[in-house]
Amino acid sequence: MPELKRQTAYKLKIGDLIRGNPILDESNQGKLNFVELGDKRLVRVNIIGNVIEKYSSEGEKKYTSLTLDDASGQIRIRAFGESIDKVQNVVEGQTILVIGVLRHFNNEIYIIPEIVKEVNPSYLLVRKLEIEQDISKSIVMQKHEILALKDSILQLIKKAESTE
Repeated sequence: MPELKRQTAYKLKIGDLIRGNPILDESNQGKLNFVELGDKRLVRVNIIGNVIEKYSSEGEKKYTSLTLDDASGQIRIRAFGESIDKVQNVVEGQTILVIGVLRHFNNEIYIIPEIVKEVNPSYLLVRKLEIEQDISKSIVMQKHEILALKDSILQLIKKAESTE
Protein backbone atom coordinates (compact mmCIF):
# COMPACT_ATOMS: atom_id res chain seq x y z
CA MET A 1 0.00 0.00 0.00
CA PRO A 2 1.45 3.43 -0.90
CA GLU A 3 2.61 5.57 1.99
CA LEU A 4 0.52 8.70 2.47
CA LYS A 5 2.45 11.89 3.15
CA ARG A 6 1.14 14.82 5.12
CA GLN A 7 1.20 18.08 3.19
CA THR A 8 3.77 20.70 4.22
CA ALA A 9 2.44 23.35 6.61
CA TYR A 10 3.91 26.51 5.07
CA LYS A 11 4.96 29.39 7.34
CA LEU A 12 3.19 32.47 6.03
CA LYS A 13 2.00 35.95 6.85
CA ILE A 14 -1.80 36.09 6.89
CA GLY A 15 -1.77 38.89 4.29
CA ASP A 16 0.10 36.68 1.82
CA LEU A 17 -2.25 33.77 2.44
CA ILE A 18 -5.44 35.76 1.85
CA ARG A 19 -4.00 37.21 -1.38
CA GLY A 20 -3.52 33.66 -2.68
CA ASN A 21 -5.74 32.20 -5.38
CA PRO A 22 -8.14 29.51 -4.08
CA ILE A 23 -8.39 26.61 -6.54
CA LEU A 24 -11.74 24.87 -6.13
CA ASP A 25 -12.86 21.41 -7.26
CA GLU A 26 -16.11 22.21 -9.08
CA SER A 27 -16.91 18.50 -9.45
CA ASN A 28 -16.95 18.24 -5.63
CA GLN A 29 -19.36 21.06 -4.68
CA GLY A 30 -16.64 23.70 -4.86
CA LYS A 31 -14.40 22.05 -2.24
CA LEU A 32 -11.01 23.73 -1.90
CA ASN A 33 -8.19 21.79 -3.57
CA PHE A 34 -5.45 24.23 -2.56
CA VAL A 35 -4.53 27.90 -2.46
CA GLU A 36 -2.09 28.91 -5.16
CA LEU A 37 0.55 31.38 -3.99
CA GLY A 38 3.37 31.94 -6.45
CA ASP A 39 4.79 28.50 -7.23
CA LYS A 40 3.35 26.93 -4.05
CA ARG A 41 0.15 24.95 -3.66
CA LEU A 42 -0.97 25.48 -0.08
CA VAL A 43 -3.12 22.90 1.68
CA ARG A 44 -1.78 23.32 5.23
CA VAL A 45 -0.37 26.43 6.89
CA ASN A 46 1.60 27.40 9.98
CA ILE A 47 0.71 30.94 11.09
CA ILE A 48 1.14 33.10 14.17
CA GLY A 49 -1.28 35.86 15.12
CA ASN A 50 -3.11 37.70 17.86
CA VAL A 51 -6.64 36.57 18.69
CA ILE A 52 -8.80 39.65 18.19
CA GLU A 53 -12.20 37.97 18.36
CA LYS A 54 -13.67 34.70 19.64
CA TYR A 55 -17.19 33.43 18.99
CA SER A 56 -18.72 30.15 20.19
CA SER A 57 -22.05 28.66 19.17
CA GLU A 58 -23.59 26.31 21.70
CA GLY A 59 -26.61 25.31 19.59
CA GLU A 60 -27.29 22.05 17.82
CA LYS A 61 -24.26 22.58 15.60
CA LYS A 62 -21.46 23.56 17.98
CA TYR A 63 -18.54 25.50 16.59
CA THR A 64 -15.99 28.08 17.64
CA SER A 65 -14.51 30.81 15.48
CA LEU A 66 -11.35 32.80 16.21
CA THR A 67 -10.16 35.79 14.23
CA LEU A 68 -6.38 36.06 14.02
CA ASP A 69 -4.44 39.20 13.08
CA ASP A 70 -0.70 39.43 12.43
CA ALA A 71 -0.60 43.08 11.19
CA SER A 72 -0.54 41.90 7.54
CA GLY A 73 -4.14 40.65 7.52
CA GLN A 74 -6.83 38.73 9.33
CA ILE A 75 -8.10 35.17 8.97
CA ARG A 76 -10.62 33.00 10.77
CA ILE A 77 -9.89 29.75 12.54
CA ARG A 78 -13.05 27.60 12.58
CA ALA A 79 -13.35 24.61 14.86
CA PHE A 80 -16.18 22.08 14.59
CA GLY A 81 -16.93 18.90 16.55
CA GLU A 82 -13.90 17.44 18.30
CA SER A 83 -11.56 20.20 17.12
CA ILE A 84 -13.40 22.68 19.39
CA ASP A 85 -11.32 21.29 22.28
CA LYS A 86 -8.19 22.67 20.57
CA VAL A 87 -9.43 26.28 20.82
CA GLN A 88 -11.57 26.03 23.96
CA ASN A 89 -9.04 27.72 26.28
CA VAL A 90 -7.96 30.41 23.81
CA VAL A 91 -8.95 33.95 24.81
CA GLU A 92 -8.96 37.29 23.02
CA GLY A 93 -5.61 39.03 23.27
CA GLN A 94 -3.51 35.85 23.20
CA THR A 95 -0.83 35.28 20.59
CA ILE A 96 -1.15 31.78 19.15
CA LEU A 97 0.54 29.54 16.64
CA VAL A 98 -1.91 27.60 14.48
CA ILE A 99 -1.12 24.70 12.18
CA GLY A 100 -4.12 23.67 10.15
CA VAL A 101 -5.83 22.81 6.91
CA LEU A 102 -7.19 25.47 4.58
CA ARG A 103 -10.85 25.54 3.64
CA HIS A 104 -13.02 27.89 1.60
CA PHE A 105 -16.65 28.95 2.11
CA ASN A 106 -18.61 32.02 0.95
CA ASN A 107 -15.54 33.49 -0.79
CA GLU A 108 -13.53 33.29 2.44
CA ILE A 109 -10.43 31.22 3.11
CA TYR A 110 -10.31 29.91 6.67
CA ILE A 111 -8.34 27.37 8.70
CA ILE A 112 -9.46 24.16 10.41
CA PRO A 113 -6.97 23.84 13.31
CA GLU A 114 -4.84 20.75 13.86
CA ILE A 115 -2.52 22.32 16.45
CA VAL A 116 -3.15 25.47 18.48
CA LYS A 117 -0.47 26.67 20.88
CA GLU A 118 -0.09 29.89 22.85
CA VAL A 119 3.24 31.62 22.14
CA ASN A 120 5.02 34.72 23.37
CA PRO A 121 3.95 37.82 21.36
CA SER A 122 7.59 38.34 20.30
CA TYR A 123 7.15 35.30 18.05
CA LEU A 124 5.22 37.56 15.65
CA LEU A 125 8.49 39.40 14.98
CA VAL A 126 10.43 36.12 14.83
CA ARG A 127 8.01 34.79 12.18
CA LYS A 128 8.27 38.01 10.16
CA LEU A 129 12.07 37.71 10.16
CA GLU A 130 11.89 33.98 9.24
CA ILE A 131 9.71 34.78 6.23
CA GLU A 132 11.93 37.69 5.13
CA GLN A 133 15.00 35.45 5.41
CA ASP A 134 13.30 32.77 3.26
CA ILE A 135 12.45 35.41 0.64
CA SER A 136 16.07 36.67 0.66
CA LYS A 137 17.39 33.12 0.17
CA SER A 138 14.98 32.61 -2.72
CA ILE A 139 16.13 35.85 -4.38
CA VAL A 140 19.79 34.87 -3.99
CA MET A 141 19.08 31.42 -5.49
CA GLN A 142 17.20 33.00 -8.40
CA LYS A 143 20.11 35.36 -8.96
CA HIS A 144 22.53 32.38 -9.11
CA GLU A 145 20.21 30.60 -11.55
CA ILE A 146 20.04 33.71 -13.75
CA LEU A 147 23.83 34.07 -13.71
CA ALA A 148 24.26 30.38 -14.60
CA LEU A 149 21.77 30.78 -17.46
CA LYS A 150 23.58 33.92 -18.64
CA ASP A 151 26.90 32.03 -18.65
CA SER A 152 25.34 29.16 -20.63
CA ILE A 153 23.93 31.57 -23.21
CA LEU A 154 27.28 33.37 -23.54
CA GLN A 155 29.04 30.02 -24.06
CA LEU A 156 26.53 29.07 -26.77
CA ILE A 157 27.03 32.44 -28.50
CA LYS A 158 30.83 32.11 -28.37
CA LYS A 159 30.60 28.54 -29.70
CA ALA A 160 28.30 29.66 -32.52
CA GLU A 161 30.64 32.57 -33.41
CA SER A 162 33.70 30.32 -33.49
CA THR A 163 32.06 27.88 -35.92
CA GLU A 164 31.10 30.61 -38.42
